[in-house]
Amino acid sequence: MYKNEDLEQYNLVKWLEINKYKFTAIPNSTYTKSWKQKKKNYDLWLRPWMSDLIIILKRKNILFLEMKKQKWIRWWLNGSKVSENQIKWQKSINECIWVQYEIAHWYKEAIDIIKKIEEN
Repeated sequence: MYKNEDLEQYNLVKWLEINKYKFTAIPNSTYTKSWKQKKKNYDLWLRPWMSDLIIILKRKNILFLEMKKQKWIRWWLNGSKVSENQIKWQKSINECIWVQYEIAHWYKEAIDIIKKIEEN
């Protein structure tokens, strides 16, 4: 069904729903061969390398969360890379008040990030 990063995001979305968080996803990975649709997406709103999820935290902060696939058990490296553009997004967003951009390498790490922010 799902694998890699999609599976991590799927598991996190289920946790967010169970815990009654409000969130949405950015459809960066939606594939189309249509250049017309790609142009329309860009013209109207979609920008590459934005975070995968936007979550309204219960403490009324906003979390931009980029999901990566789970770290390998024997080695940290798993072929999942944080792009330079994602780092630029993270830097720009983290300069704002009441919002945060984080990168999680699996859904359990994402849950830990959410819980840590909620506790502060």
